[in-house]
Amino acid sequence: MFDALRVAIDGAVVQPGDPDYDQARKPALAQFHDVKPQAVVRATGAGDVAETIAFARRSQLRLTPRSGGHCFSGRSSTTGIVLDVAPMHEVVVDGDTATVGAGTRLQQLYADLWRHGRTLNIGCGQTVGIAGLTLGGGLGLLGRTYGLTCDRLLGAEVVLADGRIVDTDDDPDLFWALRGAGGGQFGVVTQLLGLRKSRLEQMVNHGTGWVRMEYRVPARGLIGFRTEFLTETRGTGLLHHVFDGYEPWAGDLRTRPTGSLVADRRGPVTAYALFNLQERGTLFVEPGTEVYEGMIVGENARSDDMDVNPTREKKLTNVRSSTGDELVRLIPHRQLSLEQALEFCREDECVEVTPAAVRLRKVSLNAQDREKLRARSRR
Repeated sequence: MFDALRVAIDGAVVQPGDPDYDQARKPALAQFHDVKPQAVVRATGAGDVAETIAFARRSQLRLTPRSGGHCFSGRSSTTGIVLDVAPMHEVVVDGDTATVGAGTRLQQLYADLWRHGRTLNIGCGQTVGIAGLTLGGGLGLLGRTYGLTCDRLLGAEVVLADGRIVDTDDDPDLFWALRGAGGGQFGVVTQLLGLRKSRLEQMVNHGTGWVRMEYRVPARGLIGFRTEFLTETRGTGLLHHVFDGYEPWAGDLRTRPTGSLVADRRGPVTAYALFNLQERGTLFVEPGTEVYEGMIVGENARSDDMDVNPTREKKLTNVRSSTGDELVRLIPHRQLSLEQALEFCREDECVEVTPAAVRLRKVSLNAQDREKLRARSRR
């Protein structure tokens, strides 16, 4: 399937079974090491990026670019194609201007600039990629004195979603967007809405640091969006939506990259059990909550579901120790609203709403029945 892509690009295509596949597929964050892409493309230039995008569109495969792999929301990994731009790490310094490849890591960039008596406010994460850092604003140790990384951006060569390679010298609006338009939130809002099958209809730059964007979005794509929007814009964004009309089905929306922690028995939740489970992900229940088999008690940091025992009690013995009765310190649980619960649901999950609580559960409560359904869907 990927033979045509291997011929078309100068870089490498790494697939399952290749000796360096495990190393190539893993991003910097360990919680996403279980995600296994069909291929990792190591691009060596803009032409390789354009060819890979065109191939992914023809093959209808999800494509995720990766510079450093530090995305905490899991957007540096996918089960489709990972486009790794790490080989694009050339740094050319000419006076006070540096031309930097998209895959350059901060450690290398600092060293190359230092040799020419220059530096840049680019943060302190040595393995962070310069492309993701700049497009996200780029807050570093020298920010108060020299501003954000994006403030130093003079131009860029960009490969668009249709495969075209454009220069920001010919597109002032694109350059304005890369510089962190809209108070530095333009890019992240565009990315969030892009995942929800939206279509940008109009954009107005008021010239005061504010930008107004009008999108057409499927109504189901707005479920849970307000909370994520306010979080990503740090409470500075304003959101309003109104019904506009009916349109053809826009397709399936991207599901979350994480799995669920599912209770495997009935009973009250104990603090002892939660203390051992909180390392697995985010919890939705607190000690004393009554749970039952098939009820979702948390979000797994990994992509698969995990059956857990949240009712486990500490074994009592006659042996005492000076540290045996220390208090259990728990991370506060996440209380989901109805809107957040609806967005969290996968195809095999549902929401239970009562006057006292909003709960998540599997459609099939029995663990053996769920395993049979998973095996049947893999055939």
